[in-house]
Amino acid sequence: GYEEAHNNLGNVLINQGRTEEAIEHYLRALQINPDFEEAHNNLGLALINQGLTEEAIEHYLSALQISPDYEEAHYNLGLALNNQGLTEEAIEHYLSALQINPDYEEAHNNLGLALNNLGNIEEAIEHYLRALQIRPNYEEAHTNLAISLILKGYTERAITHFRKALHINPDYVPAKNNLKRALMEQQQKK
Repeated sequence: GYEEAHNNLGNVLINQGRTEEAIEHYLRALQINPDFEEAHNNLGLALINQGLTEEAIEHYLSALQISPDYEEAHYNLGLALNNQGLTEEAIEHYLSALQINPDYEEAHNNLGLALNNLGNIEEAIEHYLRALQIRPNYEEAHTNLAISLILKGYTERAITHFRKALHINPDYVPAKNNLKRALMEQQQKK
């Protein structure tokens, strides 16, 4: 139906950076079919791009009301809640996404970040390792793992993971900056 066409056009426009036009098409898709969960999810992503987190959360919740097993909507809702400082609620949605798809590496990575923020560093490390099992060339997970390893005092292992991240993407700034810091700390210890 036409709602599919509007949703697909919205996706094309998003990829071209034309967020406002994309939003119009997602809204049109939802006018035609208010129960189109994919359009709710995509509209949520577009609203996040515009800094409209509250509105995005509403649409992720709508998507999940229609389709409770929609892993991407759980994941995206987790990201949005985390940005609002609602870490525990975010964790619940990352876990829901992982119950539906245990190999969802982004969910493992972001669950790790959320757990790390709550001080559950060992658990965070487990999820980064799981993300890297699924996708070994995931520079963000290597970097996040390294940061958690430093917190646990494993500087050598951390340096290895920062280097792996930079091997994958030599321009990855978080890995560059943290590697410098880790090497400086290591020098001071000697």
